[in-house]
Amino acid sequence: MKSKPSWIWGIYLSIYIFIVYTNTFRFFSLKSPMPLYYHIAIAFDTSFLFQYCLNALSIMLNALSIIPFFLFITQKQFLSLTFWRYLFIFRLAADIYGRPFEFKFFQSIFFQDRTVAILVLGTSIILIIPSYIALFIHAFGHPKFLKKKQGKKNPA
Repeated sequence: MKSKPSWIWGIYLSIYIFIVYTNTFRFFSLKSPMPLYYHIAIAFDTSFLFQYCLNALSIMLNALSIIPFFLFITQKQFLSLTFWRYLFIFRLAADIYGRPFEFKFFQSIFFQDRTVAILVLGTSIILIIPSYIALFIHAFGHPKFLKKKQGKKNPA
C-alpha cells in the first residue's frame, strides 16, 4: 500500500483553492480587467467569443480539478480513472489555449521589465504545476491502476 501524501499537499490544496477562487472571481467580476478585455475584443471581432468560451472552460476545469486533488490527498477513488485522465488532458489543453488575457498580461510585463516578467511568470508556473502533478498521479498513477499493470505479487 502506498503511503499517504505529505501534509504539504494539504497546504498546497488550500493555496490552489484560493488561486481557483480568485481566477473565477476575476473572470466574473465586472470590476476586473479580464471581462473588460474580452468584451472589448468581442465587440471588435466576434472570433474572440471562442477564446472567451475557452477561458470559461479553463476556469471550470480548474475548479473541477479540486476534486481529484482532494481524492489524491485522501487516496480515495471517485468516478473512473478514464474520466480523470480526460480531465487532465482537457484541462491542460484549455489552460494552454484558453488564456489569451494572461498571455497578453505577461507579454505587457515583458515589455516593461524582463526581470519582473520572469519572476511573475515563474511564480505563476510554480503555483500551478503541483496541481497538475496531483491530477496526473491520481489519474495515471493510482494504486489500483498500478496493481492492474504489475499484476499480483506472490505473498511468499
